Amino acid sequence: MPNAESRYDLDFGTEDGTLGGTLHPHRVDAEGKLRTKDVDAITVLTAISNLSTDIKALVTTQNSLTTDVKNLTTTQNSLTTDLKGLSIDIKALATTQNSLTTDVKNLTTTNNSLTTDLKSLTTDIKALITTLSGQLPASLGQKTAAASLSVTLPSGMPSLNTKISGTDDGQSTGTERVFVNTIKNQILNAKDRAQTISYADFGTKDQRVTQISYTAVSIGTGAGFTARKTISYTLVGNSYRRDSISWTLV
Repeated sequence: MPNAESRYDLDFGTEDGTLGGTLHPHRVDAEGKLRTKDVDAITVLTAISNLSTDIKALVTTQNSLTTDVKNLTTTQNSLTTDLKGLSIDIKALATTQNSLTTDVKNLTTTNNSLTTDLKSLTTDIKALITTLSGQLPASLGQKTAAASLSVTLPSGMPSLNTKISGTDDGQSTGTERVFVNTIKNQILNAKDRAQTISYADFGTKDQRVTQISYTAVSIGTGAGFTARKTISYTLVGNSYRRDSISWTLV
């Protein structure tokens, strides 16, 4: 048990209980009885000043605690706001994830559709190849008309020079005679052949034909499809003598 001499409370009182009595601090002795001791005013004031300082320190501590509580509340509110924002972000992320999942599913569906289309196209190509292969001769070489693959030549294809030959006696051992079917000959033998005649000194005694141009639309038009016969003359005395005839394609 602590020494009674050191046990003091903060109460003060007078001996006779009146305001004019002598002021004494209360203390408790070893037997728990109250005892009084005379104190002067300076001691009392000092005690009151110390008590006031302690109260002010207590108030300052309380204010500091109040400020800390306010700051803690502000921090808690900020954390609550951050938590709400985080919750919104998580919801937005979940929505985005769901959208991406849907896009992936749609892409998978499209990919499956393209795969099906590709398989169908491959089947069609195989069937076409089989059809074309069936139209080709089984082997190379000359075939009968029924066993040959027909070919259609383009209508705009230019005429070709072809060689036609035969023998005097019709036998393979006979003398070969060759006829070359040139474009000029094709133009001259065409059913729609047209001609244009050019003259020199027309209407005089020296009038003469200088060239004849032949064309046939069925053979071709434009450059290279005009067969031109040019006649050359030499003036001998008072008359023109025909010397030569030449052919050109213009």
